[in-house]
Amino acid sequence: MADVLRQQGRVEEAMELYEQSLKLNRDMGDIQAIAMTQLEIAGILVQQGQAGEAKRLYGQALKTLQELEDIQAVAVKQTNVGNLLWQRGEYIKALTMV
Repeated sequence: MADVLRQQGRVEEAMELYEQSLKLNRDMGDIQAIAMTQLEIAGILVQQGQAGEAKRLYGQALKTLQELEDIQAVAVKQTNVGNLLWQRGEYIKALTMV
């Protein structure tokens, strides 16, 4: 549902649902779902110009996914972090994410 709201431009409502999902995932101890939800929230934060907080969440999620050895998810999300760094003008750091 949050994804649909986000696509419709209802970002604040989507963020609320992602936050609720994050809490539920934490309560259930679903580590992978926590990481994936953090990545969704980070994506919204990038759209809102909150790059610092987005980078922090991307970092947390990537660390978790690496620990879970979810290689495909790590690769996709490293690309997202690289794009964020590139947008911020941190070109050398962005290239290290590739």
